[in-house]
Amino acid sequence: SGFPHGQAVESVLLSHSDLSDADVQRMQNMPAQARVDDIMRDNKVGFRQAYGAAVLRNVAKFYLSTAQNLQTIVTEQPTVKVISQSQGETSARLTGDLLDDLREKEHIRRHANETFGLPADAPLPELLEKMVQEADTVLADNELVAQARQQYMKAAQGVQDKGVVYLVAGGNHGDLAYQLEHMGVKTSSSAFRSIFATEYATVVGANTADGAVSTLNSPASGSEAYERGEDLPWKAEEGFDQSGVHSGTSFATPIVAGKVLKMLDGNPALTPFDIESKLQGLDSTKVGNGQIKATS
Repeated sequence: SGFPHGQAVESVLLSHSDLSDADVQRMQNMPAQARVDDIMRDNKVGFRQAYGAAVLRNVAKFYLSTAQNLQTIVTEQPTVKVISQSQGETSARLTGDLLDDLREKEHIRRHANETFGLPADAPLPELLEKMVQEADTVLADNELVAQARQQYMKAAQGVQDKGVVYLVAGGNHGDLAYQLEHMGVKTSSSAFRSIFATEYATVVGANTADGAVSTLNSPASGSEAYERGEDLPWKAEEGFDQSGVHSGTSFATPIVAGKVLKMLDGNPALTPFDIESKLQGLDSTKVGNGQIKATS
């Protein structure tokens, strides 16, 4: 039940490339999400502690599951040329997931305020700002997250070393960013950047059907290549029997993957750096030996 994201993304890839089902393998990358209310109930802790634990668990598990899949591809599937990753995570999204409950349920907001050291009746923007800062801190300073990130970075570097092009979706948090900004919530420059944005990957953003940069893109995402990501039709079979039209960098990324495969078919000697340069409209022979990085 629900939206079959993986199948929808794959259908967009197939409809925008010359690939067949046999050419594509879909791997589930996102583990089950830890929920703040479950952690509060099961561990009898307050909102802030449960929120920090949820951020830690979700980010660390996502890093580790991604690292495992990348390692599997490199070691067991030597013919793979392009990896298209349409899932991601950011510190701001982890806050945004709780926005409706905090806005609509006063008792939850009052309790959350108190656990963050705020007056019980503190306005929602103050709490949200504290929560984004808390998530940023977990991502930046927690030892378990750092260890998981290191494993991911090692795996991503291994992908690049094998000459495989690694594409990651930049994220669709433009609307959330607008909401928070409109509320007066200040966020860091990295709050909306995918945890998978790295020098070993090319970050993909979404354009409108007219070729303009879409407002759905996450701000400061570090996107290096853009492709249509709005109003794309998809169809999911495999027991789902669903179809529809969706938008997102999740759908722009597989379209870029199809273009990359055509580039490689025309010139198999192209490196991931060459490909990234071409996607940006640059001549890699003029850029030099430095890497174009997705993060600053």
